[in-house]
Amino acid sequence: MSIAEHITVTHLTDQPQPEATTDAAPTAAGVDLVHVPAADVVIENNVRTAADLDPAFLASVKRHGVLLPTIGYRNADGAVVVRDGQMRVLAAREAAVAVPVFVTARDDSTAKRIAEQLVANERRTALTDGDRIAAYRQLEIEGLSVTAIARETGTKRDAVKQTLTVAKSDAAATAVASGQATFTQALLLAEFDGDDEAVTELTECIAEGYDDDELAHVAARLRRDRERAAAV
Repeated sequence: MSIAEHITVTHLTDQPQPEATTDAAPTAAGVDLVHVPAADVVIENNVRTAADLDPAFLASVKRHGVLLPTIGYRNADGAVVVRDGQMRVLAAREAAVAVPVFVTARDDSTAKRIAEQLVANERRTALTDGDRIAAYRQLEIEGLSVTAIARETGTKRDAVKQTLTVAKSDAAATAVASGQATFTQALLLAEFDGDDEAVTELTECIAEGYDDDELAHVAARLRRDRERAAAV
């Protein structure tokens, strides 16, 4: 199991949305940043054929607006055409908010469009579980509750609780960050945090390639051992 299975979008801060305008803001040479009403944006044909909006993603856009600018150009009629960012535009239409667009010198060449869209979608690298664990812990340190983190990041509350549990265990957080353990395995390490012998045994089992079922049996035995020790 990965934390990403419980996460739809990771917008972490509220930012006021500027009034809709097509006036260009100063940016790098050859690029204009404009804010266009979503209903006025033209969505170019896209290699991504499925454009179903996830409810949590839509809720995030309604709450935060579109935080990451889309990329496009102006057609012969002067309309803003978005090449990269169709999901953001569709969500913005539903939310009735403006869309930030980097307007560049792109043209309407079909071959160029397909190549750029393939590269843009294939080369994106998601955050690692280690990145999320550290970020969630920092949000908690900054004063956000489990409920607030879940709301701000579009994550299930149970997933937030689990992530913070792992974050508070040095052994578990380190194992995930170093790639030595999956998030599910790290949860077991966090459960036995403070029991050095149990953590060592679980760590050795993980290193030996135990699957989740085998680790679950080891954890069950360790729980029984802990219960017997407590009873004594």
